[in-house]
Amino acid sequence: MVAGVMPEGFTFPATHHVWIPLRVHAAGAAPDEGRGLLVFGRLHADASREQAEAELLAIGQRLTIGVSQRDEHLRPQLVPYAWLFFDPSGMQRGLVLGNLFVVMLLLLVSANVALLMFARGATRESEIAVRSALGASRARIVGQLFVEGLVLASLAVAIGLVAARVGVRSLLATLEADSGRPFPFWMGDGLTPSTAIYAGALTMLSAAVISVLPALKVTSHGLEARLRQSTAGAGGIRFGGIWTIVIASQIAATLTFPAASFFFHRWVVEGQTRDVGFSAATYLSARLEIDREPAPGASTDSSEQAFRSRLRGTYAELERRLVAEPEVVGLTFADRLPGTLHPRWWIEVDESAVDGEEVPPTSARGHPVSSASVAPNFFDVVGAPILAGRAFAAADVDAAPAPVIVNQSFVDQVLAGRHPVGRRIRRVRMDDTQQAGPWLEIVGMVRDLGMLEERAGIYHPVAADAASALRIAIGVRGTPDSFAARLRTIASEVEPTLRIHDLMPLEEAGASLWIESRYLSRVLAILSTIALLLSLTAIYSVMSFAVSRRTQEIGVRVALGADRFRVIGTILRRPLAQVGLGTVGGGMLVAAMFVGLFESMPTAVEAASIAAYAVLMMGVCLLACVVPARRALRVEPASTLRVER
Repeated sequence: MVAGVMPEGFTFPATHHVWIPLRVHAAGAAPDEGRGLLVFGRLHADASREQAEAELLAIGQRLTIGVSQRDEHLRPQLVPYAWLFFDPSGMQRGLVLGNLFVVMLLLLVSANVALLMFARGATRESEIAVRSALGASRARIVGQLFVEGLVLASLAVAIGLVAARVGVRSLLATLEADSGRPFPFWMGDGLTPSTAIYAGALTMLSAAVISVLPALKVTSHGLEARLRQSTAGAGGIRFGGIWTIVIASQIAATLTFPAASFFFHRWVVEGQTRDVGFSAATYLSARLEIDREPAPGASTDSSEQAFRSRLRGTYAELERRLVAEPEVVGLTFADRLPGTLHPRWWIEVDESAVDGEEVPPTSARGHPVSSASVAPNFFDVVGAPILAGRAFAAADVDAAPAPVIVNQSFVDQVLAGRHPVGRRIRRVRMDDTQQAGPWLEIVGMVRDLGMLEERAGIYHPVAADAASALRIAIGVRGTPDSFAARLRTIASEVEPTLRIHDLMPLEEAGASLWIESRYLSRVLAILSTIALLLSLTAIYSVMSFAVSRRTQEIGVRVALGADRFRVIGTILRRPLAQVGLGTVGGGMLVAAMFVGLFESMPTAVEAASIAAYAVLMMGVCLLACVVPARRALRVEPASTLRVER
């Protein structure tokens, strides 16, 4: 029955349109199996977040007095409302990598533009020297160049803001279309005042980087002497040690950015196409939840014991009804299904000797692994044979020590290929407490079954009356979508309060995880292309300028009888060092990224591809030096000496 109607546009907490009363019966819930709740609070107008956190912590400490020791360390935490939908802890790796990429891109673009402005300022060296000789102060000259840079930076920032607005709007539209769900009501695509302030600060900083620094270099002491040297045939200003580092860093970044974009794209593709170990296209998946309140007309007993009894009866009856369907090949339950994200555990291995083997000198403490709880028939239903040891049995749910099954990657990464059956592991907290859970015994091993967070994984037996939400995987004949309506019908007949969420083919269950990654991959490809073109333009222009400025010097040395190849070697010595240093550094960064992302050394083909790419980039950079040098050598020495500058 509809009890009320909310105002138009009210969708709290996100995009919700229907609200039902909250019924909580947690008194008899077992540890870690109670129903999770979200608590919203509104801060007082005069209160700060720190004050609210202190008050909440005091309340939490009072509530833990007299409870079991396992809960004494628990403390309430106050987090911003938006973290409910975008939890930074789950996106920490992506945020760090994304911010690092953006910072590196900003530095690269600033360095490129600074080099171009330096070259532009160097071409005006004679003009600046004359103005200085006529009485213009250094501050006036630097100020003029700063104004020019400010105009250029303002234009660039304006274009960037427009591009950012279009990009954010495109991102939100793409993500909404791919996910099929609108974003929370409080998310918009407009530019906030803080964005405008940031853009203004970035404008001033960019103007300083692209104009003031080169201007200070050009207007350093000795302009009159430099003017005489330039007129007499000297090379004018040269790139010193700082600019050598800048150029080498640019070359390294030019190598790194496209490679990083390619590696990230490859990681996304591999994640989307990762083999889950069986034909997921023939399975229908869904998330099941049962209300604690019985359906109208049923028993009114809402105790924990009655609820668990309902769970066991509901899942057993649902399984019986579904197995009897001619389209169903088999079904199983789990808290996480292959191809989706799994909870991450940190585990410690008991390094006691097993089967008479020697105890290794090191311990695998704090190794990250993925975790899942599955029904005893899980591996049979998905067609994953036990490679070593045994499968789960019904009695394993309450066994002590609790049994676990590990996958092949666990054996390879954690146990270094040692036989797993009979070993013990336990969960550890990687915090100040360093608390450890009870020991678990490994009873079997299976092949990898699509764990995305960490390839190394462990499986636990799940209880038939688990109070938390379970996933169901149903193997069907034909297409999974054709059985979806029948599943809803049977579920409503078995238990009216049984709710089905995320009903979709199993191969699509993890598709939403890659929506943002695919978009980010496209964005990185575009940014990397821009960075590559900008870097090549800046490097080519600056190196060509640096060599061409020594054209008259080349003419003088050739006229005096110097060997042409020796002249070329002398002139290209510094550019060669810069290009070589940047290429080596970039190659090392690319190799480090490969190992960090794919957790393996590159194959011979991949290593050859990285080397070929580095050689190609080195050739492009050297071309910027060779072309003006050859052009200078073709000029007759006498003509060079007659040139007035």
